[in-house]
Amino acid sequence: MASACTPTAPNNSWRLQASRSSPTPCKAFQRHPEIDRIYVVCNPEWNEFVKTTARNGRISKLHTLFPAGETSIDSLRNGIAGLHAELGEQNPAVLTHEAVRPLVTDEIISLNLNTFRTHGNAVTAVRSQEAYMVSPDGISSGKCIPRELLYRAQTPITFSLDDLTEAFRRAKTNPNQPQPIPVHSDYGSFPSEKTLHLTRFRT
Repeated sequence: MASACTPTAPNNSWRLQASRSSPTPCKAFQRHPEIDRIYVVCNPEWNEFVKTTARNGRISKLHTLFPAGETSIDSLRNGIAGLHAELGEQNPAVLTHEAVRPLVTDEIISLNLNTFRTHGNAVTAVRSQEAYMVSPDGISSGKCIPRELLYRAQTPITFSLDDLTEAFRRAKTNPNQPQPIPVHSDYGSFPSEKTLHLTRFRT
């Protein structure tokens, strides 16, 4: 999922969702006063399900559905391209969020938007509590990475639409770039461990 707010009018916000659809995070963005529109990225065969779920859940901010890609990054690229076609001249701030993280809270959304307004971007991150060992061969290790230096990047993240569009443009010209989204952000917002991640195992 994703959302956004215009730099000139911080109260105008939008959100994109890249997945089949999860009503729980949709409701969080629906409740939040700074989110004006919700955009969802999903497989076309799920469009009616998403619309029905939104109607039943009173998700009145649902605005547009964009087609999903083969991967989550492809889906996000489609969503950003759709937003750029519709809102490119406005350059809104886009808050992107994965539907597999259903426990997003009003506090996390507000922290993202406040950090974005102050610093120009925001990445949700959680300080790591585990010990990390470096092992070139996967058998032995002679080095550890201090956990105090490590944060796990999560969603939501907030960037201007121009920045996200440019990130995907650079990724297209450099296919070896592993992560088009600029998670090497200047600033992060640091919530609790509430951003539970759901994974579907393939059989």
